Amino acid sequence: MHERTQRAMARLMFVLCCAVPTFLTICVLLVTWTPWYDHAVLRKITESIAKDTGFLIEIDDYDRPDPQRLELQNLRVIDPETHREVARVEHLTWTEVNDGVSIVLSNPQLQSSELRGAWRLIHDRFLCSSICLSSKVRFAASDLTIQNESGSTILQDVDAWIEPSAESTRANIECVRSGPRRSGQRDGSGFRIEVVRDRTGAMPVTTWTMETSDTPLPCSALSGYSDLLGALGTDAAFSGIVRWSRDTNGWWIDLRGSRFHDVDLASLTNTLPHSLSGKASIAFSRGMIRPGKTIDIVGDLRAERGFVSPSLLRAFEQDLGMTVNATLNLNSNLNLNSNLNLNSASSLNSASSLNSTLTPNPIAPHPIAPHPIAYEHLALHFGLQGAEMTLSGKCREAEGLEGLAAGVVFYGNGQPMVMSTGVPMPAVELTKLVAPFGSELIPVSDKTSAMLQLLLAP
Repeated sequence: MHERTQRAMARLMFVLCCAVPTFLTICVLLVTWTPWYDHAVLRKITESIAKDTGFLIEIDDYDRPDPQRLELQNLRVIDPETHREVARVEHLTWTEVNDGVSIVLSNPQLQSSELRGAWRLIHDRFLCSSICLSSKVRFAASDLTIQNESGSTILQDVDAWIEPSAESTRANIECVRSGPRRSGQRDGSGFRIEVVRDRTGAMPVTTWTMETSDTPLPCSALSGYSDLLGALGTDAAFSGIVRWSRDTNGWWIDLRGSRFHDVDLASLTNTLPHSLSGKASIAFSRGMIRPGKTIDIVGDLRAERGFVSPSLLRAFEQDLGMTVNATLNLNSNLNLNSNLNLNSASSLNSASSLNSTLTPNPIAPHPIAPHPIAYEHLALHFGLQGAEMTLSGKCREAEGLEGLAAGVVFYGNGQPMVMSTGVPMPAVELTKLVAPFGSELIPVSDKTSAMLQLLLAP
């Protein structure tokens, strides 16, 4: 080959193998540095996450250090129907690993008021369908803040994962509630939530299990998911274990081993025609509820230093067969700050002598006092098995009140106020306690229950 031809071929190879690739690389770099390219990629990432999750997604910025890793800045999750913010994350790192995906969240925040709708969407999209989730996903967060109307709850060391399979999808959340730091321990004690979508039976079933250790979980953190948890008050907390399940035939819940602390009785009875106040604890030794099919509940309610309305005392007497102290003057308000010494022998002797005045006269007339009446102790053992209910007082188990007679439900101002000895009665009598004044009396049976769900209340 001629020398001139060789030089031409060398120049051509330089242009094709060096100059052109370099030019194209520079052009690509210039394009990727432009704002419109960043906006296009960010829009594509946002649309992809929104399509996978079912939520509306907003992201301020992103970075992709390598092909298997994606970092997102200031991510906001929005409910597609209400357009209210469900969660926000300051920094999210998405990493593809061998067995699935690892997601690390920095300072995530959840809105308690949006948990119900958000959980329904996640349940239907990820747990009920094995198509949307084909590999294991693991989440980790150092501090998770749940915002609610009464403040916020901080959970530390959050570790969650979702494991899909052909027969079931299992989701687990383990974390630690922030609390006072103890020597040699973490800031708080942990709790665990497990959700299993089982597809092995004739119909799929979803089962939840929530279990805490020695540190109670504030009920306000989940008040947005359940109105009943919100009604327990801002200071109420849960400890123990609770299980509940839902399928095409309905739902059931098992409260056996669960306990609710610092329950605000005034908040709990706020919508009832009677009033009751004080901080209470409710413990369940049995607690299976399957609406319309099974009810087996046994537990204890205890409270101290509160007020009870005279109308509630009258309802206890007339509707639940309790015995109200005939010497109790319902026209006067008992002093909650009385100088009663519960440990003194004179107080116990006075209480014992007053026990003889508690005669089973459930319809004895009492004048109705205009103001609530103070009590020192409230202790009630309750049991509902099928259509039967039993209520019995347990004030004598309180420290300093061992000399009381059995069955005292309310104790105050140095005397037993209400007694109940656990006589079996129909469980439907509870409806009279919560029914507003002037309600209509209607027959209740297995044949009328379906009709009662359709008819409107007067």
